[in-house]
Amino acid sequence: MRQVPLTCEPADSDDASVISAVVVRVFITYSGSVTLENVTLVGSCTLPVFLTADTVVLPSLASGNRTPTIVPFTFRARVHELPISLGASVIATYTTPTGEPRCAGCEVVLPFAMIAEVIPPVKTSEFKITLDTNRSPPLLTSLFEDLFAMRPRMLETMNSGGTVLSVRYQCGLDATVLFSKNSGRFRVQSSSFEGLWLFTDELVRRLAGLYSLRGHQGPSEEPFAVDYAEPLPLQEYFELIDEHLRCRAQLRVLSDQLTNRAQQFRIIEKRLLVRLKDRNPAPMQNLELLFDGTYHQLLHLAEATEIVQQQLRFHGARLAAGTRLLLLLLRLRFGLNAEDAELIEAHLSPVVNDTPDQGWEERTDAAITHLLRSSLSKETSKDVRSSNAVQLVCPTDASKLKKHITLVADRLHKGLRPIR
Repeated sequence: MRQVPLTCEPADSDDASVISAVVVRVFITYSGSVTLENVTLVGSCTLPVFLTADTVVLPSLASGNRTPTIVPFTFRARVHELPISLGASVIATYTTPTGEPRCAGCEVVLPFAMIAEVIPPVKTSEFKITLDTNRSPPLLTSLFEDLFAMRPRMLETMNSGGTVLSVRYQCGLDATVLFSKNSGRFRVQSSSFEGLWLFTDELVRRLAGLYSLRGHQGPSEEPFAVDYAEPLPLQEYFELIDEHLRCRAQLRVLSDQLTNRAQQFRIIEKRLLVRLKDRNPAPMQNLELLFDGTYHQLLHLAEATEIVQQQLRFHGARLAAGTRLLLLLLRLRFGLNAEDAELIEAHLSPVVNDTPDQGWEERTDAAITHLLRSSLSKETSKDVRSSNAVQLVCPTDASKLKKHITLVADRLHKGLRPIR
């Protein structure tokens, strides 16, 4: 499977919350000797990007070098939600004539213009990070020419040197990149910590792609590299964890109150039914008032619970973006290779998915504790065994988790690597 170059266009939808759409045309060929039956294609992405239809079934796929089968997947984006990742994938699953299951996949990066647009330069921002490169910086108008293609009039707002570019995500956050002409230094800044992530990742990816092209790197030049030399923004990241944990605790309190009021409502309802069934009903003794009051309390608690659930999703998205940014900075700060970075990401997961039984904080703390005792242990032997089962309980505060994340950064700074 392969995919063609992507373009971004305004969404053709009646839903006002949908802002843009990208059609990914997947070319499918099969070189086997026998025709395949019922090939299932499944697309996936990360919210707020979603698929109009995520599953397509091909009744048959002929063998041989024939004209490829083209299957379009339409990706859309919504406003009012923080974008976390532009990565998407399409997986094809099928069964061979001998009954063996097989799969093939294709990964794509959706256009940055799908969730952001150029705005006049933002002069001041609270959160900043600085990246150093070993190349002369390109013009931002050429590096992000697809963004200006969507809004060509914004070229007039660029300064004469083209050293500043500001974008606004469709959720309302802004991000800005500036560079120095005399050095390969870039500064990314935003009004929010989580707003730094996607623009920083897009900048690093585009620079790496540009200087890996033939003609941008001479035979005697060292490979292109991006470094982050500043202290890690752990305090700003820990604030995201605190906000997320606070929402979880608030939701747990509301859920308990809702359960108690629901039980009280059922008891009152039973007593009212018993009295109304009698031939000579006894006086209500204000049970109807208690019934009505409990009912309104249920409505109030249900509305409050729904609001907190929305807040939890919001802070979960912020935490996911902040975690991805921290993982990127760890990789750049300590020069981690792909295997080390992947192993750390497996323990400090950027996937924030909370359930009533388990949450991100306790799962991540257990994973990082295991990482510190095994791969990042100071001891020579990594064979660490524990007979005590780990109990995943929602913590009252995130002090232990913060300490363990700090220890990971400290041991990476001292030269320890997960894979030695």
